[in-house]
Amino acid sequence: MSDLLLQLGVSNFCICTLLATVAWLVQGRVKRPDVAHLLWLLVLVKLVTPPILTVPLIEIPAPSSADVGSYPQVLEPIRTPGDALGRDGTALAPAAEAAGAPLIPAQGPSSLELAKTGAAWLWVLGSVGVLAWSLLRILRFNRLLGWASEVAPAHLQAVASELARGLALASTPVIYTTTAQLPPLVWWIGGRRVRVFIPARLVDTMTPDELYWIVAHELAHVRRRDHWVRGLEWLATVCFWWNPVVWWARRQLRTHEELCCDALVLSSLQPDPRAYGSSLLTAIEHLASPALRPPALASAMNSGGFLERRFKMIVSFNRPTKSSRWLRAGILLLAVALLPLSVAYAQAPDHDAVAKRLIASVEAGELTAAQAEAMMAELARARFVELLQAARHHRADPKREYQAIEAKIRAAVEAGQMSKEEARKKLEAIREKMFAGALREAQDDQRKAKYRALEAEIRAAVEAGELSGEEAREKLERIKKELFGERHGDAGTGSGIREALEALGLDAETVDGVFAALKESGLSKDQLEPAVGAMLRIIYGMREAGEDFALDPRLRAYLVGEQKLSDEQMQRVLALARRMAFSRERDAANRHLESLFEALGSEAEQFRGALLDAGVAAEQVDDVLGVLLRVAYEMHTEGDQFELDPRLRHYLVEEMELTEEQIDAVLGMARRAASGIQDD
Repeated sequence: MSDLLLQLGVSNFCICTLLATVAWLVQGRVKRPDVAHLLWLLVLVKLVTPPILTVPLIEIPAPSSADVGSYPQVLEPIRTPGDALGRDGTALAPAAEAAGAPLIPAQGPSSLELAKTGAAWLWVLGSVGVLAWSLLRILRFNRLLGWASEVAPAHLQAVASELARGLALASTPVIYTTTAQLPPLVWWIGGRRVRVFIPARLVDTMTPDELYWIVAHELAHVRRRDHWVRGLEWLATVCFWWNPVVWWARRQLRTHEELCCDALVLSSLQPDPRAYGSSLLTAIEHLASPALRPPALASAMNSGGFLERRFKMIVSFNRPTKSSRWLRAGILLLAVALLPLSVAYAQAPDHDAVAKRLIASVEAGELTAAQAEAMMAELARARFVELLQAARHHRADPKREYQAIEAKIRAAVEAGQMSKEEARKKLEAIREKMFAGALREAQDDQRKAKYRALEAEIRAAVEAGELSGEEAREKLERIKKELFGERHGDAGTGSGIREALEALGLDAETVDGVFAALKESGLSKDQLEPAVGAMLRIIYGMREAGEDFALDPRLRAYLVGEQKLSDEQMQRVLALARRMAFSRERDAANRHLESLFEALGSEAEQFRGALLDAGVAAEQVDDVLGVLLRVAYEMHTEGDQFELDPRLRHYLVEEMELTEEQIDAVLGMARRAASGIQDD
């Protein structure tokens, strides 16, 4: 428990010190009290925010055996066959056990453990003391206000109501006058009841105009909900009374809070700055030495200090501009990054202390010697695994290791210590050792997966009557030779896959275009063959399912998860498969389109050329041309009521990847075509 508490204290101290330093630097450069106030408020919020993410930053070594306390050697060579044997051929000393002597002298906790426990108890007892004292002060102060105060006169309540409207308050707090020697303040101890107290001495001695601005200043505190901040201050102080950052943040927070209230009054109510400042100065002069200091939950007018700075700001006040977007975003990002964060110190296991406890358990009969030894061995093994994993984590990846080795070999060649041929052979051997085995295994897995996918597609084609059994066997033989035999073809692309594409009715030029399009999308040589193999399966599925085709989730997982295809590359594979799946139908559709455009009195090639001039890709022209014809007929039929079908727009944008300018060009061509359509 003490470790957890101290880790929390160390974590809060580190992070809050960092936040406070940032706030202090920002307030010196950015002359905006609202920004500085928000940053200092963030310091206190972090103190009371429970940690969610823990980052180990500090490692404290385990105490030495000298710190734990020395104890005699308890293992010695085997003397009798009946002794409990350990793994290293040693046994617990039987003489000591027979004599009933303790294996180790009684040892108390280590000095470090005592220090940590003492610090934890000091923290807890200090917090209890601060809590009790602060609650006592709050209760006494609340009782004082009860018997020394009364509701302010009606004219003062009316002034408060007028000011509340000017400050955009949802409701007007009740104003009280008090005979206690106190400054003007806002008092809230929970609930919806917020009270504002004005010393009766000020009501009697100040002019109505001066009193007007004193009440305005206190209502500005209510408008900003500074009484909520008092509760946060109190909680942070009770929990972390020992942390100097808490007291620093409270001081800075109240200073900028007063500046923010002054700025709110000046910007919302627009008084004469000198008159407003004079009113505050008069009130402070009347209350230069109050007899009673308000507790932490009170928002007193003079609690911020730095009067000279306040009056300089009031006299030279200019209406502030709104905080810039980047500044607000930066503070929000800082809060999101640091509020859930916690730092922790890690301590290596103290083997001596653990061994001492285990031996005490053996002596008390709670454990056997063999059990104690097994537990100690497991602790050592776990520590070794932890250190090994840490070493592997910090170890450079194989590519970097190879680059470092390559640089050394090149340096040896330049120095004349090795010939180029020797260097080449050595690098080849290193590459084989470091990468070849894993690469071959991965490639074998890929080839097997591709063969299974293609085999399933060919079997489906046989069942559908598209291939005979003999043709299927020939195709499978070619695919086997390609995948598992000698590799050849374009840039390592298997001829079996190329022949499978050509078997779909595609000419060699179109097949070359498919491979070129996939390469342009960024596919590597290792990704190209799996992508084309998957494309074949997709093509067969599209031809079988037509418009109802849906990509098999397992195939998508294979391409995205194993082959690492991006979303754009997946879209390119699907678009190419769709065009090849319906290539025959497209040829017939093209001829039909040409006949329809000829019937319109236009040549299809003219529209193709216009689409190419608009930047439409050559392989997309026919598809877009079909859309153009459909839109032209709809325009002719619907006339002025025509609206582009949202599904058609989605198809042009998502599937054809047309820009808005290109879509506008298509619509313009459709209008010209529609004007040439003759009614039957």
